[in-house]
Amino acid sequence: MDSSLQEERDKRDFELRDTRGYFIRESHGIRYDEACEFMEKHEELVPTHKYYDMTRKEQMTDLMRRSNAAYKHGKEQWFQKHEPHLVHWAYT
Repeated sequence: MDSSLQEERDKRDFELRDTRGYFIRESHGIRYDEACEFMEKHEELVPTHKYYDMTRKEQMTDLMRRSNAAYKHGKEQWFQKHEPHLVHWAYT
């Protein structure tokens, strides 16, 4: 990266998260953060770069594996009480 670009980024006086409200609803941003935290807390939910080299069948198996793990760890929050119009854990 160009050093002058990094200098400009270092000078910013706002948090990038604060600008999110210009692009998405606050409720979506909060739910997205919750989904990211959920996935970071449960490492088996995080997809890897290997996903793109998998066959379709392997991708489907991997998604089902991650879905089962998500159901095990967050059944109520992400499946039973999930609001359909908000971000889902699988979209992060």
